[in-house]
Amino acid sequence: AQALGLPSTRSCVSRRRFSIRLRQPAGVTLRSVTISIRGKRSRAKRTSGRFVAIVDLRKVPRGKVTLKIRAVTRTGRVLTGRRSYKTCTAKRKGKGFSAPL
Repeated sequence: AQALGLPSTRSCVSRRRFSIRLRQPAGVTLRSVTISIRGKRSRAKRTSGRFVAIVDLRKVPRGKVTLKIRAVTRTGRVLTGRRSYKTCTAKRKGKGFSAPL
């Protein structure tokens, strides 16, 4: 199976819920795309010729998460791909702390 072209990612993602856009290989028309995170599957939706998938890491423990992508072409061929994301936390600013004068 041919690997899918997947979008690039930063060193870590600070949001627990985000969307990814999936690129189609040249000369191939995708019929459906399914993503799975730790065994839970969800379908990607087609918007203006691209597939967009919502990645929800809210109930997944912190750390490295592997996203598995399975796409079916119009001819019935199955394409697979994997993408790893590392979760990180956003930095918080201090609340109302000021040094004494």
